[in-house]
Order: sequence, then structure tokens, then C-alpha cells
Amino acid sequence: MSVGDISLLETGPVQSDSSSYTSSEGRSSVMSSESPLLERARQLSKNRTWCNQPEVKETGIVQSLAKETLLQQEAIFEIITSEASYHLNLTTLIDQFMDDPKLEPNTPESALDRTQHSTIFSNVKEIRSISARFLEEILGLFGEDVFLGKIFPVLEDYAANRFVCYERYCASQSHRLKELKECTEKSENFQRQLKRLEEEANQTLQSLVTAPMQRVTKLPLLMSEILKRTPNDDPRREQMELTHRATAEIADLCNKGAGKIGDLVHLETIWKKLHFGQLKPFLILAPGRKLKKEGAIERLRVNKRRTRVQPDKVQNYLFVFTDLFMITTEEKERHHVVDYCPLSQLTVEPISTHPTTPILDTSSSSEDSYTMSGAEWTVAVAGEEHAFLVTLTESAAVASGKQGGDGSYIFVAKSEAEKTKWMDTLRERHKEEVVSKPKTGRNLTMLTRKRQREIPTKKYWWKQPQVEQSGVVKTLTQLQLELQEAIFEVVTSEEEHLATMETLVNHYMSDSGLDPSYPEEQRVLSEEEYNDIFRYVKDVLLISGGLLKTLHARQRENVVVDTICDILLLCVERRFQGYIRYCTNLPNSLEQLDTSIEKNEPFRGYLRQLEEDQRPLRSLLKAPMDHVSHLPQLLRNILRKTPTTELNHCLVEATLRALEKVERLCTSGQQKVEKIKELYLLENQLDFGSIKPFSLVSVGRSLLKQGSLTKLKVSQWFGKAVRKKTNYLIILSDCLLITKRIENVYKVMDMVPLGRVLVEVVEPHAVEHHSSLTGGEDVLVGARWAVSKAGENHAFLVTLPDVKRSYTFVTKSEQERAEWIEALTEQNLMSFEEETDSSLTWEYFYMEAVADYCPASECRAPEDLDMRRGELLRVYRANNDWCEGLRLHDLHWGRIPTKHLCHAPPGGRRETDGAGLGEWLAQATHDFPGNESGELPLEKGDVVKVARQLAGQSLYRSFGRLLRVCRTKHSLLRVCRTE
Repeated sequence: MSVGDISLLETGPVQSDSSSYTSSEGRSSVMSSESPLLERARQLSKNRTWCNQPEVKETGIVQSLAKETLLQQEAIFEIITSEASYHLNLTTLIDQFMDDPKLEPNTPESALDRTQHSTIFSNVKEIRSISARFLEEILGLFGEDVFLGKIFPVLEDYAANRFVCYERYCASQSHRLKELKECTEKSENFQRQLKRLEEEANQTLQSLVTAPMQRVTKLPLLMSEILKRTPNDDPRREQMELTHRATAEIADLCNKGAGKIGDLVHLETIWKKLHFGQLKPFLILAPGRKLKKEGAIERLRVNKRRTRVQPDKVQNYLFVFTDLFMITTEEKERHHVVDYCPLSQLTVEPISTHPTTPILDTSSSSEDSYTMSGAEWTVAVAGEEHAFLVTLTESAAVASGKQGGDGSYIFVAKSEAEKTKWMDTLRERHKEEVVSKPKTGRNLTMLTRKRQREIPTKKYWWKQPQVEQSGVVKTLTQLQLELQEAIFEVVTSEEEHLATMETLVNHYMSDSGLDPSYPEEQRVLSEEEYNDIFRYVKDVLLISGGLLKTLHARQRENVVVDTICDILLLCVERRFQGYIRYCTNLPNSLEQLDTSIEKNEPFRGYLRQLEEDQRPLRSLLKAPMDHVSHLPQLLRNILRKTPTTELNHCLVEATLRALEKVERLCTSGQQKVEKIKELYLLENQLDFGSIKPFSLVSVGRSLLKQGSLTKLKVSQWFGKAVRKKTNYLIILSDCLLITKRIENVYKVMDMVPLGRVLVEVVEPHAVEHHSSLTGGEDVLVGARWAVSKAGENHAFLVTLPDVKRSYTFVTKSEQERAEWIEALTEQNLMSFEEETDSSLTWEYFYMEAVADYCPASECRAPEDLDMRRGELLRVYRANNDWCEGLRLHDLHWGRIPTKHLCHAPPGGRRETDGAGLGEWLAQATHDFPGNESGELPLEKGDVVKVARQLAGQSLYRSFGRLLRVCRTKHSLLRVCRTE
């Protein structure tokens, strides 16, 4: 399967697909006024030769053509005539059978229920829609050119991109025929209706439902016949070979899918008959598992309960799968499992008949424990020939404690030939190397196989065959050659990404155990889980496939590609919304995957089997986000190789900016989803009590910090004692919740807007008891007394002016206190507006990049900074060679050569930072002792990040460690010094 299964989303079904008829007379009247396409198809089914078509006769060229050319044209024209006959069969299947009121499940007199109807007819309407489009398109080509020169690219496109609906239909072919047979045998009403409909249509339903499978497998045969009649020097031969390869691939996929589902149906039939008893059951439906041999056979068993040791004969029924051996006893259409073992964990030996003294394993009471000598004696006493010994080294019966011994069994065949067949079958192994063994009786799964993953080798543009043949490499400069390699790397990266997405769709999404289009009893995943895990995957596949197709078309135009940025920019602007939707939803998909793995045991085992020979599902789900992050890096490489004097340079810059924007949107979308999930979880744990509740989930709201803090409370009883209690603080981006945690529930005690919270550092002081403890005015003095009384060192005071309450909280360290105060003052920092203050001396200036600077990796220093033309740099140190400072758009520190910069226009320093907070840096020009309470001591050269100027006071944010928090007379401010 490839990207084509998504292309169906772009075109709706033809109108005839939704038609329904209430009677045979009604159907006849509709068919009498059938569409022009059907009318033309009926004409072609009667007149099937190319030379007799009216369009060909009008040209009068038949007589002038050679015999080989005529035969070639007849072979090509057979694509049209066979498609016309096939389309008529599909129309008969839908109009005469599928839409008949006696078979439609929505009618009370229907002979089929919804499941049976869906199984028999599946997606045949989708197939007819594709057939109609294909037939109409190739008939249009025949009208334009009777030689059908353009039919092969069209057929290749349909085979590669649109015929994938056949794979889904063919995969359930054996199940469909089985369901049709069961309905015919068990339902007399269905028998009557089917007989009536087949007489009216003059065709059997079984032949019609097999038509799609026959059609898709016939296409490569038609192309082979055309190639036989096409000389090697024909200019169309290369395209013919591509078309033949595409049709062969889709036919191969359909054949494999049909075989795969047939094996699963057979395994399902066996599974329903198995009864494990005391043994641990397991699901035998597994990808790649097939039944190799089954049948009844006699087993010799020594009955130790008798006075004389005498062997008995027991009838067993054996199942030999590709990776598993199972011994059962058959009873009334049920198979009671006696033992089972991985096929690689058993030994098979022939037994010769030499009567000797019985040698049994006397350490066990088991009746199935033998040495080879004991087995030979048992066979001789029983008088049997054609016997063989099977020893299960990982016996499920032994592991479960059902029996002792070593799990050895003596089987007797009816002839030497039968014995040889059983032994050869049991000795066969997987061609793949077994690297780990399942633990039988505990968690039996399909044998883990060695993953045949080829290490991808880097592809080079100059090594491509078309480039080597053209000889153009010798005419290019080194920079031009590097540019072509950079462009080619984008194409190969997109090819790898598309292959990854096709693996995700083909190997996982379309698997019969996961895909909702398959019967429910075969699946291990519900439709809701499936949709949550794979949401928007096909959108990404469609985008990648369309982009790669356009890039390949550009490559075919010329060996030396001028640019691909116009293609990328157009695709990013018009179609990359699909990536943003997917990446935003990615956390939800991964969460659902983890939940299903944890709670759905069948899915967990089935997924483990699917991941044995492919990349893990989690890795594939993350691939689109990785690709979105990788594309800007590839474009930066192209930008480095594109001279600034070329016209394409601006186009590359615009494309890079567009890709960077998509990457930012994808990342921010994921962060928003994570924040919403965090708030949803928290909201379910809150108990507002008498406080008016509100929804925590809101646009722009996020969780800043939460945790337990010790609160100091002054008791008015027995001498003003200080007691410690625990509160749980929840700090949102706009709100503070003070709660009391009771198990997993948080009872809200106070709730105030974060902008109305005042925070002060409380240092312990030896003061006498103050009146504030009983409601006085100076709350801070009372808090200091309480902290000193409790013997704490790291406390802070939270005052809520709106509700006239205050809380004194204690932390374990200075760092923890600083983190809490930083979170509590976040709203104040973000809400302040920028103000100017001429009293500060600015020790930096702004410069603008006049040219791109992207040093090559081999000569790049760690401090080098990439800059594009027009970007601003805040310069702190400069000389004739280098300027060092902050790149404004992302606040990255580094250096850039002075020759690439010029002074920015006045007002440049008023530009806001990447965070949009309106902050700037200031450097102290002299020492400042900070003697007053709340003032920050500074040394000459210290750099602080100024958030706001307030009447000579400054609000600071650090890039480094928070040193202290102090209070000014204007506001509660967080002050810090950079390290």
C-alpha cells in the first residue's frame, strides 16, 4: 500500500454508488436510461478489437500499419475492453445484488444481517467508483489519441496510488467466500433470494465477488503481453516497464493480503475449537503464523498404575504451525489441549524396536517421561513399528505443574511414509534466525525473529545514474555542486519520511488485527482506540506523497535543479496544516497507545509480534514531528550554499521562515495539549466546597507550580503557641489556590487572582509578641515573630488583600523559597508595561546583520552565531573583528564578524525579546552598596535584566541563580543578579 489510499479523500464517490432500487422492474427502468459510461462499456464488450473501433476507422491508418504494430495496439486496447467488461460486472454486483431490498440489512425482510452484508460486499462501491474514474479517463485518452500513447502514466498512477482499495477487498476474500457459503447453507431465505437474483442477472454471486481479485491480478499479465510486442527501441518502453512494475506490486500486495487473511480465518476456526483446561491459554491468531500440518495419530503411554508396566494407546490430534507444536485430544468438535511448545524447542528422534529391560524415569510419577532406551522398550512391548519420540524442552504442561517428567511423547504412525512426513514437518525451522525464546506456559507469543534492518546509506546527487550519464558534474563549481547535494538531501529526506509513513499505514493501520474495516472478532483493538492512536496519520501521508511527487517531477525536468523552494513554500502554506494538527494531537495519540498497551492484554501481545520485524509503533508515530524539526535544518544548509546575489536567495529565506513557523506551531500545539491535560487532571481532584467553583481549563491558562508547604499558625490558646500545618498550593498563570489535601482530593480554602497576591520574604528576628498576632496592623512583624518562635530560616509571607488574610509559609531551603516566590510573582512580571528611565546608563548597542553568516561546520567555533540578513544583535563587547551579544529573536548568545553588521537605527534597543515581555539588560557603571531595606547591592559590571522601571526602582529577572528577594516601598519585587 502507498500514499494512494488517501487520495480517495479528495474525490467523492460517483452518484450511481448511492442508488438503490426497490424492485426488479425499477432496476430495469433505471438500467434502460443508464449513464453514457455504461452504454459505452456495453458497446466495447461487444466490439473488442482496436481496428474495428469507429475512431480508428475514421483515421484510415489501419492498412498502413505493420502486423506487429497492429498486434501491439490490440494488446494495449485490451486494457480498455477488459476494464469495460469488469465495470459492467461491478455494476451488476451492486445494482442487482448488493442494493436489492431482500438483501439490504436495513429492510425487515432482508435475508442478511448487517455483518453478513458487510462481509460479503465489503468496499465494492469504492472499487466501482475507482473503476468508473479510470475507465472514463482512459476512454478520454482514446478519444484524443487512438494510439493511446498516454495510457501508461495514467495506469501507473492508478496502480500506485488509487488501486489500494483492492488490497483491503482482496484481503478478506477467503472470509467473504466462507461467509457466502455459510449463509447459503444455513439460511433458506437467502437461498431463495440468491437463486432469484442469479436468474435475473444470469450470473452467480460467487463469480461476481471474485471479479475484483481477478481484475487486479490480470493487469500485470496484460502489461507483460504488451511488453512482448514492444521493441526495445520504442520510446514508450521505459514507461511501460514502470507501469508493469506498479501493476505487479499491487497484484502482489493483494495476493499476500488474501493469503494472510486466509491463514487467519483458518487459525480462527482452530482457535474456536481449542479448550486449554489447566494450561494457560494464549491467542494463536498471530501475524505470520500458518498451519503446516494437522491430523490424528496414536500415542503410546505407559500406565504405571497397573501391577505390570504396560503401554496404552491414546488417540491424539496434532497441530504443527510455523512456530508452534500442539498436542490435543479430539472430542465432539472440540480439541482439549494436552501440551504445546515452540517448534524450535523440541527434538524429534526415530525409535527402533529392540526389546530390552524397561528404563523409565523413576524420579517422576509422569506417564510421559522417557529415555531413548525406555522408549525403545515401550514400542517393542506394544509391538509397534513406525514410531518416533518427540521431546518438548519447554513443555507447557510441565511448566503449569499439570504433569512431571520432561514432556516426552511417543507417537506411532500408520506407515513409514507418514512417519517421515511428521518428522520432517516437526524438524523444519524458520528461515529467520531465532534470537529469543518464548517462556512457554507463562507468556507464549510468536517466536521473536532477528530484525533484518538495513543500515541506510547516504545517497549522493552526483552518484545518481542520470547525473553520471549527463556528465554535468564536470561543468559545475564546488559551490554549485554542494547546492545540488543540499537540494537532493531534501528529496531523499522526504522519500525516507514517506517510506516511514507507508510502513505505519501498511504494517500497523491496515493490519487485520487493528483495522476497523475487518470483522470485529478478528481485531484486538476497538474502533475508538484505533481512531485515537492513528488520528490524522493519513493526512500526513497524503501531504508527504503529494510533495514528493512534485519534487520528483521537478527532478525529471532537468538534471541540475535550479530550486525546490517554490514547491516547498507553496506546500507549506497550503497543506502543512495537516502536520500542525497531527503534532498537536500527538500527545493524545501516545497517551492512548500507552493506555491500550497497559489495559488491553491481547493488543499488547499482538503489538509485540507486529514490532518484531518493523520499527516500534511509538517511533513511527513520532516520525512526522521529527520530520518537521529536520526540514528547517535542511533549508539552512541550502541557504548557506545559495549566494546572496542570486534571486533564489530571498525565496530560500521565505521558505525557511515558513518552515520555522510550522515547527513553532507544532511545538506550541503539543505544549498546549499537555497543559490542558494537566489542568483536566487537576480539576477532577478539586473540591471547592462553599467557594464558587470555576473551570480550570481555559485558553491561555497553565499550571506554574504546585506542591505542599508548611504553614505557621499562631494559636490563641495556652500562651500564644506557634503550630505547624500543611497546605497544598496550586499556582496557575492567573490564579492562586490554597488547598488542604485529603488523600487524592484538594479542598479549596482560598482562591484569589494571582495579580492580587503580595509576597514578602520573612527573615527571623528576635522580637517580642506583636499586636498583629491578634489582628493588629503590621502583619509582617507578626510573621517574623512566628518564624523566630518556630526556629525556621526560610519563610515568606503571602498576603491576600481582597479577603484580608495572610499566610506564613516555610520551605526547606533558600532555593525552594526562591522558586515559590518566582512562581507567585510571575503574573506581576508579565503584566508590567515597559517604561523608560533616563537615569540608567546603557552599556550596549544594537547592530543589524547586512549579510547572512552561517559558518561551515569544519571551521565553526562553539561561540559562533548564525544570523540572517536583517536580524538584530544586542552587542555588549565589540572590536574591529568581532561583535559579541544576544540575537534578539531567540536570545541566543554568540559572536559574529563585525564586517557582517551595521549599526541599527535609533530605537532599536526598544525592541522586545523573543518572550515578548518588553525586558532589557542594564549594566552597573559603579558599585552600589544597597544599604536601604529592599535595595539590591551591585558591583561594577554586574548585568541585570530589567523588567520595569518604577520611580527609580527596578524590577529584575535573572538568567541565572536567584540570590535574594526583597521588598521596596513601591511593590513586591523579585531581584536577582546574574551569575
